Amino acid sequence: MEKQETPEDSNTVDSSEIHEDKITLGSESDSNVKILGVSWNVESDEFEYDLSNLAEYGRTLTPTKHSVLKVSAKIFDPLGFFSAFTIVMKVLFQLLCKESVVWDDPLTGKALDTWNQIFDDLSSLKPCALPNSFEQSNSIRAAWIF
Repeated sequence: MEKQETPEDSNTVDSSEIHEDKITLGSESDSNVKILGVSWNVESDEFEYDLSNLAEYGRTLTPTKHSVLKVSAKIFDPLGFFSAFTIVMKVLFQLLCKESVVWDDPLTGKALDTWNQIFDDLSSLKPCALPNSFEQSNSIRAAWIF
């Protein structure tokens, strides 16, 4: 069986016309790229976290059940680096649901104390950088998945 040439087949591309384009993440001078909400320094190959903006944002909100969910939804932490913080937010939200707190009623008592403590803790955190990969002492590369 022989293939017949069609008009689409006659449009061939000369291999000398094919060239590879360099793909960059961000600008050439920008070493930080935000991927799925996580800042990645491409030069040092580290994930960089700074939660001070979140603390400032949370302090501007009226402490309500709605605000608890709003703040906890702002954190995308697929690797679980900040699970200690996100778990406290989720437990607080669960407590508010169990107590049948109305969506936009201001928090009171222990819930309000927990809300304030969360942002006190966040304010005291310094920006941190975590390596994207880890090396063992015998120079064997290993990937760690938690």
